[in-house]
Amino acid sequence: MKKVSVHLNSFYPHLGDPEKNLSRIALIMEKDADEKKSGVIVFPELATSGYLLENLRRDAALSQDFGNIPALEKIRKLSSGREVILGALLEEDGFFYNAALVYKNAELIHIHKKIYLPTYGMFDESRYWSRGSSLQTYPSVMGNVGILICEDAWHPYLAHELARKKASVVFILSASPARGFGEKTYTSNEMWMARVRVYAQSFGSAWFYINRSGVEDGVYFKGQGVYAHPSGYENIFLEKNESAFFPFDPETLRAGISLGGPFIEDDFLPQPIYKEGER
Repeated sequence: MKKVSVHLNSFYPHLGDPEKNLSRIALIMEKDADEKKSGVIVFPELATSGYLLENLRRDAALSQDFGNIPALEKIRKLSSGREVILGALLEEDGFFYNAALVYKNAELIHIHKKIYLPTYGMFDESRYWSRGSSLQTYPSVMGNVGILICEDAWHPYLAHELARKKASVVFILSASPARGFGEKTYTSNEMWMARVRVYAQSFGSAWFYINRSGVEDGVYFKGQGVYAHPSGYENIFLEKNESAFFPFDPETLRAGISLGGPFIEDDFLPQPIYKEGER
């Protein structure tokens, strides 16, 4: 692990227009590269397509033959010398997945497919998409890294599994609608901030959260970037397409271990407190 600047972009996608979205993402990456700002750049859930797709999903999905998508090829090449995490809708063999693509040094090195598809409130994801069935980490300049997509992060089992896989850093890509307004209301932004802080302190790891911005079909998405580590956190509200830059320092993880935490241990399968028959 080494120090690196993490660029979280609250991208506002055009609904159902992957070509336009990929071209805009490439422009953001080009500007970032010219200014030599970041070692890791992250775009939110379904940045390539928009969220409320319904019957637009087939036209908005990226096929599994990525090499035939010129704008995505440009993004791949722009990942030379850095890492890119990109929320995308994928089609594989007739199945559609809410996914995250990871490019590093001009190569696609990792794909995470969203595991938990919400079907409550305004959400009806399992009607349109298939769920992923694997949770893996990948090697990064930041160490061993894992990815969760929005609802995934509301299931502590997955956070614990990433800790078992020795993830030092976790990224959450989100398209979370704004809910809760007013001084006495606990907003969705506050809930996300609280969640990543608890995970960071519990597992002794660094957690980054990026929520998209903009409006779709009357639904407002409040951009937000959060960086939480065992001994602290930073939270930034982002307007349309704004970015947050966070300096990741692995020393914050080593220093945080001394604070303790319920899951910071060498063995994640502790021995029983009582011997058989004692209780």
